[in-house]
Amino acid sequence: MPGKDSDFQADYVRPAGEGTEAILHAALNFPQIKKVIVMSSVLALLPPTAAGSKEVSVTDNTGDIIPIERDMEFSEWFAGHGVKYSASKILAHQATRNFLTDFQPHYTLITFHPTFVLGDSLVQIMLRKLVA
Repeated sequence: MPGKDSDFQADYVRPAGEGTEAILHAALNFPQIKKVIVMSSVLALLPPTAAGSKEVSVTDNTGDIIPIERDMEFSEWFAGHGVKYSASKILAHQATRNFLTDFQPHYTLITFHPTFVLGDSLVQIMLRKLVA
């Protein structure tokens, strides 16, 4: 999540991209799995600077690749963490598309890109459990 830590690779790219790939690869070992659902973000479909734009257009299934440099520089302010989060979502989405092309899994892969996810904060739930 934005603001977690400052290391783009360790704190953003690996959990998002490598975590997604690990689950997709693991599902290959279970023929009884018929569908895998990836809960992504609309940020995976937008350039990382789009959040600051007044006009944003989102389309999917275009095959466009949003260029992200893994060694790019980010601001250490909160906005920089948001851009890191967005860039990691883009890289995870690209890894998902590459996985489909490279492995042609036996299961159907569905990816959702919600604009907002509403519900209890996992942090708040964990804090409640610790206090109780």
